[in-house]
Amino acid sequence: MLLTTIFMSPLIFLLHFLHAYEAEGSDLVKFTFMFGAMFWWMWVFFLFFVPTGLQLMKRAKRSVYHGTELELGEIIRILWKGIANTLPFYGSGEKHND
Repeated sequence: MLLTTIFMSPLIFLLHFLHAYEAEGSDLVKFTFMFGAMFWWMWVFFLFFVPTGLQLMKRAKRSVYHGTELELGEIIRILWKGIANTLPFYGSGEKHND
């Protein structure tokens, strides 16, 4: 998941950049759109994919060490925590400490 994000984020940013380049309007509008796209994807990458991916890898490593399976409910809980921490007004601010 983390590797997919690392390779897909630049592609998505490039698509945003091309859309802004082809959009009609002044250079200020194009620059604003490109800066907004860059800020959004960096926000999503650093606040969701990196901590959530690290947490999932930590849980998978722990489950392999103990010989247990990583349950779907636990994966969903980790992803939901990652989404809640990404949104600035919704997240409780708790970090992945478990």
